[in-house]
Amino acid sequence: MVNKEFVFVFHGWEDDSTKGFIPKLVKDLKEKGYEPKAFDQPNTNAPKFEEWFKFAEEKIGKIDENKLNIVGHSMGGLLALKLAEKHKIKKLVLVAPVGSKPSEEYYKVVIKDINAEEMKIFKEYNNRNLDVEKIKQNVGEISFIFGEKDPWITEEIRNFYGEKFKDVAKITILQNQGHMSEGEGVKKLPELENLFEEKEIKEQKAEKPAEEKAKPKEEKKEEVKKAGRTNRRGGRGRYPQREEEVSESWEPKTKLGKEVKDGKV
Repeated sequence: MVNKEFVFVFHGWEDDSTKGFIPKLVKDLKEKGYEPKAFDQPNTNAPKFEEWFKFAEEKIGKIDENKLNIVGHSMGGLLALKLAEKHKIKKLVLVAPVGSKPSEEYYKVVIKDINAEEMKIFKEYNNRNLDVEKIKQNVGEISFIFGEKDPWITEEIRNFYGEKFKDVAKITILQNQGHMSEGEGVKKLPELENLFEEKEIKEQKAEKPAEEKAKPKEEKKEEVKKAGRTNRRGGRGRYPQREEEVSESWEPKTKLGKEVKDGKV
């Protein structure tokens, strides 16, 4: 365990570590050689940001920055971003993260799905600024995964994160996904799992044999051509092409699909 990288997974409102894509993600990470940590955050029916932040910091402790990775879903996404202001993180993955101080117009869109008490909880949790530059300094790799049909993470929220992090983050919009929650029946998220490579593969990439470095250029070119043909054919067969990646040329162009009325962020 000493040499393993840790992956902390933080869930959202009314969720826990046994719901949604978390169990399959934990299993996948273990098989790849990581040490996943998924917890049931306190008071999940009426979450308070300060309580969740303290809980998360206690769980993280003093893990080496080269071994700490964090995945946050929904409210857990904003929590993960705030943790990144304070902690050095190797890889940070935000799945449908709630917004940082969204506009009143945003709340008018989602108010029909929650009552007054829930709206108060939601607003208080989201009411915090982000030190974007500090996050960029502290994190090695940042990835966002959004669902184009997400009724909670609207175009306003996606555009906010897109504009703030387009220079450093991989931003993926899944056209056939919503909030990617338990209430939508999402039990596995390949696009998330694929962000974490098997540890043995990473080690092999980092340590190339001396004879590989000494190969003639022509021989290397031929190997590249062969590898390219194999990867293209295998990629189409293994994973469906249903995602849109946006990085340097982030453009606010997505539209919401049908609303999902069950489950919360």
